[in-house]
Amino acid sequence: MVAPSEAAPAPSSPEPAPAVEFTVLSAGDILPHTSVYEAARQPDGRYDFTHQLAASAAHVRGADLALCSLEIPIAPEGTAPSGYPTFGAPKELIAGLKETGWDGCTIATNHTADRGFAGLEATLTAFAEQGLGTTGAGRSDAERERPAFYRLSKDGRTITVAHVAGTYGLNGYPDPGRGYQAVNLLADLAEQARLAREGGADVVVVSPHWGVEYQSEPTAQQRDLAEELVAGGNVDAIIGAHPHVPQAIAELEAPDGSAVPVIYSTGNFFSGQDEACCVRQTATGVMVRVTLLADDDGVRVTAMDYTPVTMDLPAGRMQYLLTELQEGERPEGVTLSEQVIAARWEALLATMGSDRLVREPAVGGAEVEYLGEDSP
Repeated sequence: MVAPSEAAPAPSSPEPAPAVEFTVLSAGDILPHTSVYEAARQPDGRYDFTHQLAASAAHVRGADLALCSLEIPIAPEGTAPSGYPTFGAPKELIAGLKETGWDGCTIATNHTADRGFAGLEATLTAFAEQGLGTTGAGRSDAERERPAFYRLSKDGRTITVAHVAGTYGLNGYPDPGRGYQAVNLLADLAEQARLAREGGADVVVVSPHWGVEYQSEPTAQQRDLAEELVAGGNVDAIIGAHPHVPQAIAELEAPDGSAVPVIYSTGNFFSGQDEACCVRQTATGVMVRVTLLADDDGVRVTAMDYTPVTMDLPAGRMQYLLTELQEGERPEGVTLSEQVIAARWEALLATMGSDRLVREPAVGGAEVEYLGEDSP
């Protein structure tokens, strides 16, 4: 028997792993009209959208995970790009999104069926060629129903984020599926969120395409659906699109007592709309940043903030950061007058307020893996 004075020291408890902060960025509709394509056309006939999107790139790349909202399909091979009312974007748009820093996108919108099955296939192929994720539509029931899973690793912690999406309708076009449902609808979102959670997601982000165009207040349907989704207990953030104007951020209480942030509309991120065609607010959209904290107790949402972008159409369909313009910065080529900038700023704050406004990009650093067919 070992004497008490000679007893080995008790093993010390391992130090708890430090908490790690992750950020997920999303934004409004990517809705390039024909004039936007023409501004991106190069002398050799190809398209390059990167210069038009350069102003937001630091924010997109600064997030640990960036999830965009592509409003329109890609034009099938051998067909010309097209604008309103039946859209089809050049496939170079997806390369531009990757270069800007996006990791994946929802493709479930009212325009998903504009180019039929061929457009859907061209869209999914273009994303796959760039190694980017998609959610909300597919070439089979299995592909449509599979949430987009992303594995994020940083500072010794790894989390899984799932992205699911659905739309209110398809502008009267039939679903482009061939004997199956190709596009998720709003009624599918609760089930999609459940599948995402049961599939191993630590965080589930839902992107509903809903609401009324050009209306700054969410509809009763938007509010009711948001409450229904949150009540199901499988949703951590809701990031809406379609109205083409920003709508407010709110918080709803989940069954476990946590707060689930909801932005009813992120407005337009990249489009050919402004005061000349539509309401003033169509020229401005917001990038929303969801902050997550991962520790030994799990992963939880701690904040949702926003950074506004705005379009300068006469300058070559260029996108700029509205906060910087409001503060007096004038990148070379800007044509927006101080009066227009001030009016857009005031319209934005009237809806969004300033409490959640952030100017600087996040500092990401996570390794991101889109799991695709290797979903957990």
